[in-house]
Amino acid sequence: MVMRIIDLIPGVRSALDTRRADELQTGEFWSEFVCKQKPVIVRAAVKDWPAVEKWKDEGYLEAISPNTPIRFARTYNPVPLGPFFRYALEEGKLDECIQEMRESSPDSTFSIPAGPVPQGWEGDLGLYGFLPEASALRPRVYPPRRIFIYKNACTEWHYHSADETLTTQLLGRKRVSLFRPDLEHWWQYAETIEANFHHLESASCYFPSGKQIEKFEAELEPGDVLYIPPMWWHGIDPLDSALGVTLAQCFRTPLEASWTEPGVRP
Repeated sequence: MVMRIIDLIPGVRSALDTRRADELQTGEFWSEFVCKQKPVIVRAAVKDWPAVEKWKDEGYLEAISPNTPIRFARTYNPVPLGPFFRYALEEGKLDECIQEMRESSPDSTFSIPAGPVPQGWEGDLGLYGFLPEASALRPRVYPPRRIFIYKNACTEWHYHSADETLTTQLLGRKRVSLFRPDLEHWWQYAETIEANFHHLESASCYFPSGKQIEKFEAELEPGDVLYIPPMWWHGIDPLDSALGVTLAQCFRTPLEASWTEPGVRP
């Protein structure tokens, strides 16, 4: 069975703010979203990156991937990566694992834990026209770039305690959902999710009674970029059974940003 996690968290759905990259004015993304810590999807933001077209071709990524050992699992991406996920990890080679993902049945699941971008892949990536400074703003906690490779693997609900993230969809389609509890209910949500109680049939008993969170949702297509501010909970479900590749570009939170998140307030 292919796991899905977004709907395990109760809430009222709203459309996530969406902009087209060619309609963003100079500096608008920085002032209206980064400085205000508001998530947004920038459509067709990296559609001109070679990766969006080249990586679809069977055999291409396999040919430019190093024949080096990697670890992968035949399961979804749980967060945090606890002992049960570690037991599920297998040893393999990156090129062979990608080939197996492409050739496996539509209901099979694979996930390769986030890691550095293989050197041979870098030439197919580019810059963010709506935020060219992103590559120069070194993050404080996370690596500047991480690559996620998967098939049918959702990513469990989690949040980033620091740094800004541009989730860049290169292959495959995803459904994304984000929410931010108010300060009063922050830890009740955090402890419930981190204990995996939302996977229980009685999950609704563990969330704040009489409180409905607003979940901002949208679909990500190849070439789209999702901006995720720190302290926003987010879960991700794939929408197809194809090989999926996502790049996370991180940069540090600017001092002029809104420092009002529950986890960073003094």
